[in-house]
Amino acid sequence: MRTDRLAGWVAALALLLGCGGGRNQPRPEVSFQKVTSLSVNGIRTSLAAADFDGDGHLDIAAASDSGRLTVFGGRGDGSFAQRQQIQLGTTAAIVAGDMDGNGAADVVLARPDRTELVVLLGQLGGMLGAPVAHMISNVLAPTNVPLVLRDVDRDGRIDVVAAGISNVTIHRNMGDGTLMDMGTYAFPYPDGIALADLDGDGWDDLVVSGTSGSGVFLRGPDATTFSSPTELAGGGGPAVADLDDDGDLDVVFTNAFLSVHVNDGRGHLQLLTGRDPEALVTRTFYVSGTVVADLDGDGRQDLALSTTSNPGLLMGTDDRWFQLGPDLPEAHWSIAAADFDEDGRVDLAAAYPVPPEVHVLVNRTR
Repeated sequence: MRTDRLAGWVAALALLLGCGGGRNQPRPEVSFQKVTSLSVNGIRTSLAAADFDGDGHLDIAAASDSGRLTVFGGRGDGSFAQRQQIQLGTTAAIVAGDMDGNGAADVVLARPDRTELVVLLGQLGGMLGAPVAHMISNVLAPTNVPLVLRDVDRDGRIDVVAAGISNVTIHRNMGDGTLMDMGTYAFPYPDGIALADLDGDGWDDLVVSGTSGSGVFLRGPDATTFSSPTELAGGGGPAVADLDDDGDLDVVFTNAFLSVHVNDGRGHLQLLTGRDPEALVTRTFYVSGTVVADLDGDGRQDLALSTTSNPGLLMGTDDRWFQLGPDLPEAHWSIAAADFDEDGRVDLAAAYPVPPEVHVLVNRTR
């Protein structure tokens, strides 16, 4: 009996000291290995990862500024085969999600040359269908159009939110590939958007960043209205993630200087101070997109940044901050994160301009 009790005390002490597993363990050495190079056509290529044919394996859709959309079918082991090519005209962004509820992911693209959004519906066991164009009043930037899919009106279908040159527009998903304009919020030169319920009222709120280096948080009291703007320090590539394990989503800006805003659960965002954002400036000089994922399996959220200079990763720490992670091979325009080889770890796909290729980087963290 005394031996069992002593063993219990030892186990409890080890847990308190961080010796029993979990977030207090030493950080794993995160590493990625390039296993596949996929040829694309264009200097700027945007990526989306999803199961487009419903076979259970993740695929990659690559939309290039040359106007070509290429779908690569995943085999579930990190390898891919080109499945489909569609010529659409100049595209500046791509996102994927199940717009029609048939179980196969669909694609939404931004076409700045025609000021339109284009929807291509995925088919189970098949390919993407014919493009359905939706003209919008929002003038789109020629190279980077932030796009987000969220069920803004809570009708069970994901809607489309797009940032143009002078505003952010919301488009209701009608369930058949068509869109209907739902609302507009004026904002000068937005370069990033994120939507999530930050104040716990059940409606999505909007975070917008601008090229001026500032961000704005707007409460969403319903499906079409964003009000009570609050200016936030920092700008570029906004992302939301629970950085302190309190169940509330916090806000991160990643362009030029990293800034973290901690959420109290009611939408009150407080800038995290006492950190040195300049120490991370080599990773955040110019960011065109931010992906949030636990890349090393330590329970903390990490950041994979799409950046044209000093590409790499920012690894989450226990104090709601980040530290420099390993370098990625070279500058890339777009990045996507998903478990491509189905081993339970998050892998990366990165689009490189010269030569125009998509590299599949398999997670080898142990």
